[in-house]
Amino acid sequence: SPHPSGLRFPRITATTSCPRDVNSSTRYAPEIVPVTGAATYLATYRATVNDYIIIFKDEDGTELKRYSVEYGETPSCEEPSKAATAQYTYNFAGWSPAVVPVDGTATYTATYESNVHTYVVTFKNENGDELQKIEDVAYGVTPVYSGATPVKASTEQYEYTFDGWDKTIVPVVGDVTYTATFAANLQKYIVVFKNYDGTELQSSQVEY
Repeated sequence: SPHPSGLRFPRITATTSCPRDVNSSTRYAPEIVPVTGAATYLATYRATVNDYIIIFKDEDGTELKRYSVEYGETPSCEEPSKAATAQYTYNFAGWSPAVVPVDGTATYTATYESNVHTYVVTFKNENGDELQKIEDVAYGVTPVYSGATPVKASTEQYEYTFDGWDKTIVPVVGDVTYTATFAANLQKYIVVFKNYDGTELQSSQVEY
């Protein structure tokens, strides 16, 4: 249409579009429409909470759990366990570093406290009677028998003296039983020869 100056200008129809570098979650208010006059549009944004990868590992590096956790949330993992050895038992002692609300990716590693394993040491007589039981003997400690000296009843043929235990006493590595052993010695008897009148002719000690 003619301009007041008398010049003629082509008709221009324009539609606005958002800048290329605006996140796709960006919106404008009011809604963008074909231009019919001056207009102002305000960018609005939809906030999305960031997620981060959290990893929990066992002491040996084995991955126990890996998952995505929202910023500000406190991650968690089921408490792991560590197999006992002959020497130690283990209790879960927490995570390293300490678990905190998420503010970025993080890796937590299990820690354990160790306790020396204890065992029961039993001393028995040859007939199976219990002479002494020592409980809670720590791994690696050599037990000491502190009971009465074991005895075995004599027979007509033999008398017995304590001769130690069925195996050498060594540092504890598990529950163990030691059994008394005895040395057998032939009994000795006094043999007397007498005369008819009772006079002693000879006396000697003779083994059974």
